Amino acid sequence: MSRPSVKYGDDTAIKAEPLSKSIQDDANRVEYAVDETGRKIGVKKLKAIDLFDISLAMGDGATNQVALNQAMLVCSVVELGGDRVAKPRTMGEIRALISRLDLHGYKAVGEAIAKFDPVATSDEAVKNS
Repeated sequence: MSRPSVKYGDDTAIKAEPLSKSIQDDANRVEYAVDETGRKIGVKKLKAIDLFDISLAMGDGATNQVALNQAMLVCSVVELGGDRVAKPRTMGEIRALISRLDLHGYKAVGEAIAKFDPVATSDEAVKNS
């Protein structure tokens, strides 16, 4: 399969490079945490389009920063207790997922999301920053 190319005025073709494997892997990466009730919860990083969709689903509620943050948290869930979770598209679906997660699930979702961007906590890391 040949790579797409772009031609400029002098007919020089520049080959477009495919996305690197690490970028593709990061986009599909799922992190997990187990809540206090034993449910394994998987999350994915939200993309810009996901944030846009969440704000549309929430309507006027998107102006409430606390509610928006909670919706973003639950909308990152892709697996709950072994079941795949469809991305919520309406406020009703967001509310239903919040109810399914409950407070135990919220905590685990936060733990799983933190695995995407771990913060260095060692004294050595702090000294070198």
